[in-house]
Amino acid sequence: MKLLALHTNSSELRQAAGTILCHDVRGAGRRGGVLFKGTTLTVDDLARLGELPPQTIHVVALDPDDVPEDEAARRIAEAVAGSGLRLKGPHQSRYTFVAAHRGVLRVKPDVLQQLNDIEYVNVYTWYDGQVVDQEAQVGAAKVMPLAVSAATVREAEELARAHWPVVDVAPFQPHRVGMVVSEQLDERSRTRFETTIRNRLAWFGSELLGVCYVEPDSQAVAGAIRRLERDGADVILTGGGNAIDPADPLLGAIQTLGLRLEKQGVPAHPGSMLWLAYDGTVPVLGLPSCGMYSRATAMDIVLPQILTGRRPTRTELAALGHGGHLTRAMEFRFAPYEGFEPADQ
Repeated sequence: MKLLALHTNSSELRQAAGTILCHDVRGAGRRGGVLFKGTTLTVDDLARLGELPPQTIHVVALDPDDVPEDEAARRIAEAVAGSGLRLKGPHQSRYTFVAAHRGVLRVKPDVLQQLNDIEYVNVYTWYDGQVVDQEAQVGAAKVMPLAVSAATVREAEELARAHWPVVDVAPFQPHRVGMVVSEQLDERSRTRFETTIRNRLAWFGSELLGVCYVEPDSQAVAGAIRRLERDGADVILTGGGNAIDPADPLLGAIQTLGLRLEKQGVPAHPGSMLWLAYDGTVPVLGLPSCGMYSRATAMDIVLPQILTGRRPTRTELAALGHGGHLTRAMEFRFAPYEGFEPADQ
């Protein structure tokens, strides 16, 4: 790529067709508008530039192995994006990642950093693990100069494809969710609680199969979990327990059934008392008391992962500490439940 400084009243200007303009030039666009930077100059563009008051313009002439910025951004974006994304662009020489469906954003931050360590390459996204709605613009790819070498683009493509997808949206999968509550709630509290959980699950495309209210007894809880699984539940939620009580019947049911306790408590607040166990491949999630009603807790971070079909591990749950101090200002991380009306209401 070679930089050229041309005077609008020089004969050299007429030879500049095919070069790329480095800056905006007012009065040289169609009907007197702006001729924007990044424009590949045509004969007509040069004629309009020649009619301007004398001034100097900067253009670049590409070498044979140079890739223009729009093409470079497109190629890198295509190599990075998974099947849950579509590309939109170019706009200001960037290609945007758009969620093809509702789901959870998946980003490989270490690979993203390696990509951005390649000179002139810029790929940026929302946070890994965020819940996103369809059509959300979750990131973009671009290069900084007007053109980059073909070797630069190939390096980025090869790295991205070796770790594909670097950015993706995992779709929510319909689940049938059973709920066991050991707390003896009054009728009003039950209605409020069930409506909250049912509507929340509906946003993710899942259904509440049923709620079993049981006495605070480990055997009763274990029996309810088994009944819900026989009825087709592939996720179990439990509520009304006390995770810091060694004699808590919900935690006792884990031992009774011989389930694998993945993690008791997570590094996030509100909702740090959440726990996760597995009955084979069926997640059994212990909700903190705040998770039964509130809409911005650790449950709203973990449950969406489960509803994409992911089975969080102890290591993944431990990683929630980074960003685990949840506040209202972080509502962008949670599903936008407000204003959502399930189809059957």
